[in-house]
Amino acid sequence: MTILDDVADQLEYINNLSQLDPSRVKFVGDKKLKCQFSGNQYYATLVCGIPPRSSPLHYGFGPGNIDATGFSLDVEQALASGWLRKRDVLVMNKSKIHTGGENTVLEDWLWSRHHIFVVYLPPNTPKWTPVTAVWKEATREMKNISQNPYQRHSVVRAAETVLDTFTSTVIAGKSVACRQFASSPSSSPSSSKNSRVKRGSAA
Repeated sequence: MTILDDVADQLEYINNLSQLDPSRVKFVGDKKLKCQFSGNQYYATLVCGIPPRSSPLHYGFGPGNIDATGFSLDVEQALASGWLRKRDVLVMNKSKIHTGGENTVLEDWLWSRHHIFVVYLPPNTPKWTPVTAVWKEATREMKNISQNPYQRHSVVRAAETVLDTFTSTVIAGKSVACRQFASSPSSSPSSSKNSRVKRGSAA
């Protein structure tokens, strides 16, 4: 993909979001979690937004590393709980977990069955989704929670405790910050590429 392709993706993404009702935009992403005592690894699927009538976060945890099946199951759970609703817009990146395997049809399935529209993040833009900021803050706050080394999945319990403290106001603030960051020319990954090229050429 060329720099021009990156720019086109970024402009399309920003234009799409600018036309949407913020309360209908939901961001989804997956993160990793490791127990400091056992070394066991878990994955977390986070969906965040500012829906007017429900919690600002929907999450799910599982053992090991997430795959396409685990991700699609977490999306289905968000649907079953009513957190994802008709006419919502779901924002995600184009990782293989989200678009590969059985999820090659996820975008079409969400639209045809549930009238949920998928918008993809441009490449290399993790700061454009509030999921990144939420998880960064959650992992920082987890260090302040005492975990029982003899309790199974204690790190997951700690993560759930922290995530449940996030309010709609906090998520709204992070969502607005992401939109502003995405609209800033200095945040463009292609701008960073250009600056690296220029520095390399000058050397």
